[in-house]
Amino acid sequence: VHDYMVTFVTDRPGGFLRPEIGALQRLAQRLAIVLDRQSQQWITQNLLSAYLGATTAPKVLAGQIRRGAGTEMTAVLWSSDLRGFTERSDRLPSGRMIAILDALFDAQAQAIGEHGGEILKFIGDGILAVFPVEAADTTSAVAQAALAAAHEALRAVERLNREPLLAGEPPLEVVVALHIGTVNYGNIGAADRLDFT
Repeated sequence: VHDYMVTFVTDRPGGFLRPEIGALQRLAQRLAIVLDRQSQQWITQNLLSAYLGATTAPKVLAGQIRRGAGTEMTAVLWSSDLRGFTERSDRLPSGRMIAILDALFDAQAQAIGEHGGEILKFIGDGILAVFPVEAADTTSAVAQAALAAAHEALRAVERLNREPLLAGEPPLEVVVALHIGTVNYGNIGAADRLDFT
């Protein structure tokens, strides 16, 4: 249950008349319903954006949730992977490993986002991202942006290796693969569990 507050003011000497107060009270009750609905919409949008990304969340909210539904698009796909993850995760306490992964993902995510890409998912120690090509004449620019993001992400990981979080640890080594082509962007999965990818 959410609590909302609304304030009505007037500059009339003596304030609102009794019938006006009744009308404002009825209006305030109706406003609570509208505000609650809007609040739930914001929460849903923020939650879906956090888990699905800014491009995919509105599609899912708009009802694009049928299995097998999707659209073809040209895109640069990004796949990155941390070398030596299994050995490192077997050796380190899980809290420290999660902190390292979070820092590693932040370093890459910032570069991806700043260059027009969107992360589709985190896969263990890797990232799958997409850089959509909106028009044929932008293909080269999108490819260059994805390549710049990869270089920037690798430099960010190099800086991360000097952080206290990685003290006493072998340096992180990330490999980024880029591929351009036509992909289907939409829902796939089981009848009761879908993935928009």
